[in-house]
Amino acid sequence: MSIYKAVIVDDEEFNFDLFKRAAKDIDNIEICCCVSNPFEAVEKVREYDADIVFTDIEMPGLNGIELAERLIGERCIIVFLTAF
Repeated sequence: MSIYKAVIVDDEEFNFDLFKRAAKDIDNIEICCCVSNPFEAVEKVREYDADIVFTDIEMPGLNGIELAERLIGERCIIVFLTAF
């Protein structure tokens, strides 16, 4: 079974534990890191060669859609998370 490396991006750090607990029940997902700064997320996706990016949509400075645009060309799946 392949292990998929994931990066979580959310400007509200209290959501990290929620996402980590949800991913813990999925055997083949490894959370590499959690970042609250979407600009830093681009670097982390490349650093870890992430397969999946879980990102909030509404974030200051760079929203989830803009983050996805910056990741064009990276080999990763983008999963948008929102409370709305």
